[in-house]
Amino acid sequence: MFFLFAVIACSSDSPIGNDVYQPFVFSKLQLSKKDNKGNSMWKITSPEARYELGNRLIRAINVEATIFNQSIPTYNIYAQSANILNDGELILLEGGLKINKINGNDHTLTSARGVWNTADEHMELDIKPTLLNSEVLIKSEEVIINHRDKTVLLKGASLVTNNPTTNSKENTGRFKLLLNNPSWNYDTGYFKALGPISGVRVLESLDQYQRISGQSIFGNTNKSLLGIRSCKVYQKNEYIESKRCLWNWNDETLTFSGGAKLRRNSSKLLIDRTKIEAELTEQGVLEFD
Repeated sequence: MFFLFAVIACSSDSPIGNDVYQPFVFSKLQLSKKDNKGNSMWKITSPEARYELGNRLIRAINVEATIFNQSIPTYNIYAQSANILNDGELILLEGGLKINKINGNDHTLTSARGVWNTADEHMELDIKPTLLNSEVLIKSEEVIINHRDKTVLLKGASLVTNNPTTNSKENTGRFKLLLNNPSWNYDTGYFKALGPISGVRVLESLDQYQRISGQSIFGNTNKSLLGIRSCKVYQKNEYIESKRCLWNWNDETLTFSGGAKLRRNSSKLLIDRTKIEAELTEQGVLEFD
């Protein structure tokens, strides 16, 4: 079910020619859509819009929108302008686009442009898109949000860094992580990304750094877990590799499993075990058992 509410400030008196009409001008616009059970799917509002009847096109400014899941707000959207086609089937959002996820696993997506296919319940952000949450900032080539599957796909090479707007824990340090095609289910919390994975973390208080590499990445934000396959980590005088490493960022513990090997350059000691445990100290250094 599609609903249109508009206050008309002025409109044309008659058609020009056979098919071309002057646009209607609205001083207030509200579009909304419900499913066949009466649940709200989305709504979009604007303080000023023009409707081109012949093209079934609405041009709106200072747009605000909400996407719902079972009538519960999921995303709030803001954009400087929107072209709304076929009574809301396709919406082009441009200028300062900001998409705020609310009611669980909150995050913010930004882009200069977004194409919103309301019928298929997905949106594509293709000009300098970013994803920001309380912990990280991710920059990617393109972002696809699938509201039906509750997933966010960041296509292409992606750069993950600390959230620049919050103060990181002392033992987090500044980090950069490069990966490919990360995807995240913001309902279940499960995420994964393709490799090669490479990253560096700077421990400013110690004037040290750590390097990490791997084949692929996986984890769950709901469980505070991050894993890397074919993991290799280097820090001052120490190097460890294993088939898998798992980091719990709640209690700052790491488990290296599957043929784990630890080398200490100072003593040339090699520790070879099925599993090696480690903790992050307050300074951010990995301390092995």
